[in-house]
Amino acid sequence: LSHDNITFLIEIVKSFNFEYMLKIVSYLPLSHTAGMFLDVFIIFALRGQIYFTDKDALKGSLSFYIKDVRPTFFLAVPRIYEKIADEITKKVSNSNILAKLIFEWAHKTGSKESVEVIKGKHPSIKYKIAKKLIFDKIKESIGFDMVRMFSFGAAPIKKSTRLFFESIGIPLNNLYGLSETTGMLSGLKQSEMSEMIIHSCGRIFEGCEVIMGEENEILFKGRTCFMGYLNKPADTITVFNN
Repeated sequence: LSHDNITFLIEIVKSFNFEYMLKIVSYLPLSHTAGMFLDVFIIFALRGQIYFTDKDALKGSLSFYIKDVRPTFFLAVPRIYEKIADEITKKVSNSNILAKLIFEWAHKTGSKESVEVIKGKHPSIKYKIAKKLIFDKIKESIGFDMVRMFSFGAAPIKKSTRLFFESIGIPLNNLYGLSETTGMLSGLKQSEMSEMIIHSCGRIFEGCEVIMGEENEILFKGRTCFMGYLNKPADTITVFNN
């Protein structure tokens, strides 16, 4: 990756006009493009706050850091969201009958209305009650009560996982990209979350161009496209069509 790759993508992210202090928990490997770009470059560029976890965060201690820090932005691979969803359902299953019934009612209400509420529709009285009694308390118990943007990437997410989080008022923004595209090339801004589509990877960022090639291969062009694989000219040639 070049200096221009990185600074150009930083300017794209800065154009998102975050209306809040970016505060994140750093647990992704900094040897990976996503971790380095978000936890170092973006945090410095936006003058945010970063809190580093211990090396065993993905083995169980991540939840402690999230509760302690109360991040405003959260990025994770789908497996992390799956584990969180499993933990929520496990707690519900271990609750008393009344708590289970209330959660089931709130979950059903959220499943019917959350997508429309995300799109800007005025919530019903039932939804407001479900949010107050259940959704807000779930977020607070996890440490997600201050998060303004939930994002995921690096792998496909199960539809059931994404729908589960949407049903409790947590829309997941799909950021798509590769190391070769400086980490990401599409996603939604905070102001565009009302336009979210369940199977979409958001909008292609300004300055980037994507077309479908033969056999539905995704072809990318733009200033965030990498220079090539270090000391591997033969491998580099194979990924460029011209």
